[in-house]
Amino acid sequence: MKRGFTLLELILVLAIGTILATLAVPKYLSWTISTRLKMDANIIASAVYNTRMQAKRTASSKQLSTTSGSSSFTAAGVTTTLQYTKLMTTSTLNFNPPYGTSPDTLPIALTVQSLRDSSKTLTVRVVSRMGKVVVQ
Repeated sequence: MKRGFTLLELILVLAIGTILATLAVPKYLSWTISTRLKMDANIIASAVYNTRMQAKRTASSKQLSTTSGSSSFTAAGVTTTLQYTKLMTTSTLNFNPPYGTSPDTLPIALTVQSLRDSSKTLTVRVVSRMGKVVVQ
């Protein structure tokens, strides 16, 4: 009685594995790009919230500013660099004490674009004077 696999069985398993990998890799890459895009959009949303809270806590005006084509933005004097995306909108958002309200014209939309796939974008919208943020 022989043990082991024949060469034909081994080639068949490798062929099936190759076909499955060919189908799975593009979906995985697309998922990775989308996840990283959402992560960076959420970083911006958190920065809007934190900037508003700092204005409220310190009773002083705070500002969040973005520059189109840049991978970094400044919030309350701290510059943050996004790893996987770039901003497609130039905007400045001011938050004033005592409640951290924004006198700016709302809503403000900040568009974030993936560095790996320029067709993938998300929009971070500041929709209320109190700094409510919606990521779409």
